[in-house]
Amino acid sequence: AFSSRKGLTRVEIPASVTSIHIRAFSTNNNVIETIIVDEDNKTYDSRNNCNAIIETATNTLVLACQNTVIPEDVEIIGYDAFLNCKGLTRIEIPASVTSMGMYAFDGCENLKTVIFNAEVPIEAYELLDPYSPIEVIYVPKGTLDAYKSAYPDYADIIFEKE
Repeated sequence: AFSSRKGLTRVEIPASVTSIHIRAFSTNNNVIETIIVDEDNKTYDSRNNCNAIIETATNTLVLACQNTVIPEDVEIIGYDAFLNCKGLTRIEIPASVTSMGMYAFDGCENLKTVIFNAEVPIEAYELLDPYSPIEVIYVPKGTLDAYKSAYPDYADIIFEKE
């Protein structure tokens, strides 16, 4: 619906919206700065002023931008959630996240630092965009071997958090 709209910097989801296609905003993530969901919406929310759209029933992050802070109770980072988010340079993924959809960080060409907080590596079809210039991935103490085993393509840049 809005994937080709140029200059879309603000997304406001009214209470009446009950369905958002996974690629509704897909080419705009790189310019979106503000995401707000009406507090009366029963399907989606933007809890804790996270600057994202979350499907309430499944705790799935549906749309994010460079200013998104993933809430501690989100369980899934959805398909294309951060697609083409060129302003994203660092992301912290809470321990509550158990899986990521395909292409969740595809096109995040400036993403350099990823911080995982889960004790168990996240189930991911494609962890990160293989073309992104990720320089370092931090994981919880005591989980280094598990993460390196789960994500062998990134083994040389995975380190334990201090």
